[in-house]
Amino acid sequence: MTSSLFSRLAPASSDPIFAIAAEAKAAGAGVIDATVGMMLDETGEPFALPCVRDAFKELTRQYEKSDFAYPSLLGESAFRSATIRLIFGDQSQNVASIATTGGTGAVMLNLKLLKLLQISDIIMPVPTWPNHRRLISSLGFSVREVSYLKRGNPSIHAITEALSTASAPCALLLQVCGHNPTGKDFKTTQWQELTAFLRDKDHMILLDFAYQGLAQGIEEDAEPIRLLRSAGVPLLVAWSASKNHTIYGLRTGLACAVAGDSGQKDELEQHFKILTREVHSAAPVTGQQIVALVQERFQDQWRVELAGAQEDIHRKRARLLQAFPVWSPALEGTGLYTRLPLSSDQIAALKRAKVFLLDDGRINIAGISTGRMEEFIEKCKRSIAS
Repeated sequence: MTSSLFSRLAPASSDPIFAIAAEAKAAGAGVIDATVGMMLDETGEPFALPCVRDAFKELTRQYEKSDFAYPSLLGESAFRSATIRLIFGDQSQNVASIATTGGTGAVMLNLKLLKLLQISDIIMPVPTWPNHRRLISSLGFSVREVSYLKRGNPSIHAITEALSTASAPCALLLQVCGHNPTGKDFKTTQWQELTAFLRDKDHMILLDFAYQGLAQGIEEDAEPIRLLRSAGVPLLVAWSASKNHTIYGLRTGLACAVAGDSGQKDELEQHFKILTREVHSAAPVTGQQIVALVQERFQDQWRVELAGAQEDIHRKRARLLQAFPVWSPALEGTGLYTRLPLSSDQIAALKRAKVFLLDDGRINIAGISTGRMEEFIEKCKRSIAS
C-alpha cells in the first residue's frame, strides 16, 4: 500500500551542482573538482580559518558545562548583534533579525516574510545562483527574469525598466558581491544610480549577501547595503557565515529586515519567530556561537585571515587571466566564481581528464589549490585544442 502511494511521485530532478560534485567524487583520485563553493586547502580539503579553529577549541571547553537547552527562536543574541554590525556598521539600529540554517535559510525566511507582506511578484536578474529560482518558485511567487548582463557586464537598465512597469509593489532579488556565477558585481556608480531610482518607491529589495569579505573586503562589500539603508530603501538581507567563517557544514546564516523604529523591529521579529517555528523551530547554535566568539575575541585575526583568503582567490584569478588573456571578459571579476567560455564538448573533454565544472562553465576558483593550478590550466588548454 505504501509503495503504491509513493509511486505517484514523478522522478525528482537532481541539483546540478551537487550532481556533478558526486560525479567528481566517484571519479576517484586525481580529480580537480571546481563545482561546490568551498575554499579548499593545498591537500584539497575544505579550508578552515585558523581563528575559527581557535574559537571552536574554546567553545568545546565551554560545552563541557553546557546543558544543551533549546535555543531562542531568534537565535543567539551575541551572534545576531555581531553580524548586524558587520553588515550595517554604524547603521545597525532597528534591524530585525533571526538566525537561520545558512544563507539558504535566510533567503527562504525573507521570502516567507514577503508572502506575509502580500508581495507576489519577484524580479530576478539572471544568471544567478540556481537555487534562487527553486526557493522562489516553491513559495508560489511569480518570477520575472531580467538580464543581469549587457554586452558581458552588469547593467541596471533591465532592472529599472522592469521596476518601472511593475503594476504593484514587488520584490527585487540582488546579490551584493562576488556574484554567483559570473564574479561580476555592480560598480559603485551603478549602486548609487539604482539607489536613487529606488528612493521613495514601495518595492522591497532582498539582498543575498553570501560572500562578505571575499570580493573587495569586509567593509567594501557591505557598502551597497549601507547605501540603500541610508536612503531609506525597503530592505531585507540574507547573510551567510559559510564562506567568510569557513563553517559550511554548520549551516549558519542571518535574515534581516530593516525596520522604521524599535516597535516595528519587535513586530518583525515576532513574525520571524512564527515563520521559523513553521519550518524547523530554531536554527542550530554551534555555528552562531563560533561566529560570536570569533567576533568578540578574534576579530582582528579574522580580518587578517579573511583578507589573506581573498587575496589568494585574487592571485588564482590573475594566474588564469595570465594564462588565458582571451578569457579576460569572463575573468575580470571578484570573488570565488567565474564562468569560463567553454563549449559543451570542451567541458566534456575536461571531465574525461578528471576536471569537473558546471555545464555552463562556472568554476569555483577557490576550489582549485595553488599546487594544482598549473595542472588545471594545462588541461584547459588541451580541451580547447581538442
